[in-house]
Amino acid sequence: MKSLKFTLLILGIGLVFSVSGQSNSALSIDTVDLDSFIIANMQNFHVPGLSACVVKDGSVIWNNNYGYMNLQDSTLVGDSTLFNVFSISKSITTACVMQLVDKQIVGLDENINNFLPFQVSNPHNGIDSITPRMLMNHTSTINDWNFNNFVVNGDPAMSLGYFMENYLSATGNFYNTNNFYNQVPGTGYNYDNYGMALLGYLIEPLTGISFHQYVRDSLLTPLGMNSSAWFLNELNVDSVAVGYDYAGGTFTANAHRGHPAYPGIGLRTSALELANFVIMLLNNGSFNNQTILSLASINSMTTVQNSNLDKYGLGMYKTENYGSRTVWGHNGGGGGYAAEYYFCKDEESGVVVTTNSEQHIDTIVEYLFDYALNYINIVEAPQACNLEMNIYPNPATDIVNIHFDLKKGTEVSLIVRNIIGQDLKHIPLGMRKTGAYQLNCNEFSSGIYFITLQSGSGRVTKKLVIS
Repeated sequence: MKSLKFTLLILGIGLVFSVSGQSNSALSIDTVDLDSFIIANMQNFHVPGLSACVVKDGSVIWNNNYGYMNLQDSTLVGDSTLFNVFSISKSITTACVMQLVDKQIVGLDENINNFLPFQVSNPHNGIDSITPRMLMNHTSTINDWNFNNFVVNGDPAMSLGYFMENYLSATGNFYNTNNFYNQVPGTGYNYDNYGMALLGYLIEPLTGISFHQYVRDSLLTPLGMNSSAWFLNELNVDSVAVGYDYAGGTFTANAHRGHPAYPGIGLRTSALELANFVIMLLNNGSFNNQTILSLASINSMTTVQNSNLDKYGLGMYKTENYGSRTVWGHNGGGGGYAAEYYFCKDEESGVVVTTNSEQHIDTIVEYLFDYALNYINIVEAPQACNLEMNIYPNPATDIVNIHFDLKKGTEVSLIVRNIIGQDLKHIPLGMRKTGAYQLNCNEFSSGIYFITLQSGSGRVTKKLVIS
C-alpha cells in the first residue's frame, strides 16, 4: 500500500474538473457558481475526486466530474468512472427482491425458512420467523459484529450461499451466538450488512439464478447500468476510482476490496448510471416506458416501517436534512469511498454524489437540490421551426449583436432573462423574416443571462455572458 502525499495547497491549485452533460435548455442558478461551490467543499473535506448528477422531471439535467480518480497517475474523474457505493447496494438488492414480491413469488411477511436450503433462527429465543421485510428494514436481529474478519483484497473467494449458510446455520463454520442480537425479530432496529446479504441470497433459491446475474438481468440492464457490477472481474478495473484515506496532509490509497456479503455493500457504479435508478424511483417504478417496479412496491419502500425504531423504509430511509425538504434514499461509505443518492418526490428531483474519500458532503447535496428547485425547463425546437440566432461577441462588455433568420416572416420579439428566469427586458421587433438587433450591455450588471428569440413558429434561447 502506497502513501501519496499532497498538501492541501497543491490539491487546491491542481484540482481540475471537466464539464460533461450540462443542460443547454434551461434557465437555472449559475453553474459556474455551482462548480466553485463543489470544488471549495472538496478542498475543505479533502476529497480527491467527485462525480455528481441532478435529476429533474425524469431526466438528468446536470452532471459534472471533478478532481482525480487516481492521484498517483493524475487520472481525472469522468462520466464513466466507477465508485464503490457500499450501502447504496442495499437499495439495489431490495428493489430486486421487490420485483419478486410484485410477481408474487415471495411475500414481504413470509418466513424466509420456507425458501432457504438451511434454517435460520435466533439462538437467544429460538424464533425462526424472520421475514424479507425484516431483512429490508434492519429488524431481523442478524448481527455483523465481525464484518472486517471477512474483508479480502479483490473479489471474495467464497460464494454468497456458502457464507450465509456457514454464518447463520447452527452447524456452520462461522456460526456464533453473537451472530444474532438478543431480541425478538421485528422488534428492534440494528443496522447491519449481513441481513441484506441474506435478502440477496434469497433470490437464488427463489429463482434458480445467482444473485449477481439476476440483478444484472432484471435491474441493471433495463436501467442502462451496463458498466455497473458487483465483482472486479466483471468490469474494467482501470475505470474504478481508487479509494483514499486522508490524515495529516497525506492521502493513502486503499486496495480494491471485496466481501462475501456483497449484496449489502459491493456495487460499483457511476453517478450517471446510478441516476437512472433515481429516475425510475421518481417515475413510480418505470424507466424508458418499461415497468421495473410496481407503484405499490415504490410506496412500500418509501414508507417508514416503524416510527418508534427509525426512519427506515425498505432498503432506504427518510431524512429532512437537506433544506427541510423530505427526501428518500441512502448513502454508503468505507474503504476510501462515500456516495449518496436522494430523491424528493414533492419537487420531482434527485441528487447523486459519488466520491473516492469517506466524506459525505451534505452541503453539496443540499446545494444540488436547490439547483434542481430553481431549474426552469425551456421547451424549444429550433430545428423544427427553422430558427437561427447568433449572438456576438460572447462574453460581451459593451454592445451585443443579435442576428436571426426565421426562414419565413412572422411576428418576432426578443426577451432577456436573468439566471433565475425573470424577464428583464421585452423587445418587440414586429413582422420579420431576418434581422439584427444591438443590445446595450450597460443596461445590465455582470453575470449570466439568457436571450430568447420568440416568433410565431417557435423560439430559441441562447446564453449570454456579460463581463
